[in-house]
Amino acid sequence: MLEINVKADVAAARRELAAIRAKIPSITARALNETAVWARKTTIDKTASDLRLPRKNIAKTTRRGEEVDRFRLVRANRARLESRLRVISAGIQVTDVAQAWIGRKPGAGGGVKARGGRFYRGAFKAPGPGGKVRVWKRRGKQRLPIFLPRIGTRKAMETAFDQLAGSEAARRVFLQRFDRLARFELRK
Repeated sequence: MLEINVKADVAAARRELAAIRAKIPSITARALNETAVWARKTTIDKTASDLRLPRKNIAKTTRRGEEVDRFRLVRANRARLESRLRVISAGIQVTDVAQAWIGRKPGAGGGVKARGGRFYRGAFKAPGPGGKVRVWKRRGKQRLPIFLPRIGTRKAMETAFDQLAGSEAARRVFLQRFDRLARFELRK
């Protein structure tokens, strides 16, 4: 005859269940943050391919001489279980993607050619404040004012992110991250 004796400590089991319940918010927050990082990377890749621009120009911009991200990630924590991505972009300056060629395009007149098959009619290269050569364009026929033409990126970024946020892939990535982190935490 086979006999199995099982003794369980009910108080210890309750403590373990309470510990697991306490870890769920932090696991969820970490999974949300990892999913947001994945969404940022995927959105940058999709936008770069849609606009036919290098990934680096979509992901980063220069402000006051420092390279900063175009996306600001607001991370989730135990108290606030939501991650947010904010697009910080007024567009990419044509200076950042302009090619060395300046001249006339047949039937278009003079201008500046840029990556992605773009041509800016009437634009020109000249040194700006600080001596850096930039691409400029005039407003109207007058000598002044001039401005820095930009490639609009916000709409393309928001469209790519909205498509991604509602997709099955985003849900699957979150569930994979959550499952992996939960297994890791419960093994401790």
